[in-house]
Amino acid sequence: MKYLTVVLLLILSTELAQCQSPESKLLRTFAGHTSAVSSVSFSPDGKRIASGSFDKTTKIWETNTGELLITLEGHTDRVLGVAFSPDGKQIVSASSDTTLKLWESNTGELLKTLEGHEFAVTNVAFHPDGKRVVSGSGLNGGRASKLKVWDVQTGQELRTIMGNIVGLNPFSLSPQGTHLVSTNSARTLNIHEVSTGKPLKMINRRYSTILWLSYSPDGKRIVTGGIGSRLNPAMKQADVMGINIWDADTGELLISLAETKPVHSVAFSPDGKRIVSGQDQGWKVWDANSGKLSNTFDENTFRPSVIFSPDGKLIASGNWEKTIKLWDASE
Repeated sequence: MKYLTVVLLLILSTELAQCQSPESKLLRTFAGHTSAVSSVSFSPDGKRIASGSFDKTTKIWETNTGELLITLEGHTDRVLGVAFSPDGKQIVSASSDTTLKLWESNTGELLKTLEGHEFAVTNVAFHPDGKRVVSGSGLNGGRASKLKVWDVQTGQELRTIMGNIVGLNPFSLSPQGTHLVSTNSARTLNIHEVSTGKPLKMINRRYSTILWLSYSPDGKRIVTGGIGSRLNPAMKQADVMGINIWDADTGELLISLAETKPVHSVAFSPDGKRIVSGQDQGWKVWDANSGKLSNTFDENTFRPSVIFSPDGKLIASGNWEKTIKLWDASE
C-alpha cells in the first residue's frame, strides 16, 4: 500500500507538472523522406543524423545545417532501424525486407548485406566494440522472432540469443556490451549475456505492454515505455505504463510515470540524469531520479522516435509526417 501511494503521488505530480513545464525550442526541420520516419540516430560526434524511413531509404544529414548529405538506397521494403558504429564510419540499417545492410557512412557505399532473419528486422544496434551488430525481428507478434549477433567484418551470424519467441519487442545493449535486455508478448524483461547468449534474469511484468526500452549510460537502470496504465493492488509492486524505471541488477521497479497516450520511444540522456519519451502528439523530458517532468515538446505526429545527441544538448525526433526535427534540449 505504501508503494501504491508513492506511485499515485507521482502520477498526480506528473499531471500538475505537465501544466507548468516549459515548451522546448524547435531549431530546424529536416525534410526529404517521402514516407514516415521510423528511426533516428546521431553519429558519435553529433555532427550527423541518420534517419530510416518507410520510403525504403536511409538518409544522412548534417546536424548544424539540416543539409542532406547522402541517401542510402538498396532495401526493398521499409527501413525500421538505423545505427552508427562507435567510430562513426559505418551505418547499419534494418528493414522489413528481413535484411540488414552495412554502409560506409561518408561515401554511402554498401559494404555488406546480412541475411538470416525470417521476418521483418525491427531493431538494430552496434556493439560498443564496433565488431559486432545485434538485430531483432518479429515486432507485434511475428512467429519465430529472434535476436541475432553478427560479425561486422565477415557479415556472418555468430549466434541467436533468443529464438522462436512470439512477439519479440525492442532490445537494448548495456553500455559495456556484456548484457542485452529485451521484451516479448509475455510481457517480461529478459536479460541475456551477449557473449554466450546465456539467460541471466527475467523480470515478469504481467500488467505491462512494453513498446521500447533502454539501458542507462552506467548500465544500472533500464527504462521502459508502453501502453496503458494499471495499478493492481494484489501485486507487491505497482506496474504503471507509460514509463517505468527499473534496477537492472535486482529487477526492482524504481519509478512509475503514468501516461494517457502510448509511449513508443524512451532514452536516457548521455549523463543519465534525464529521460526523453516519445508519445503520440508530442514527447517529454523527465528527471530520471525524481520522475519530475521538465520539458514538453508538442508535435502533431504519430509514434515519434526520439534520441538525445551525444552531448545531451539536442534531441532529434523522427515522425510520421515524413520529417526529422531538431530541438534544443539544454537545461
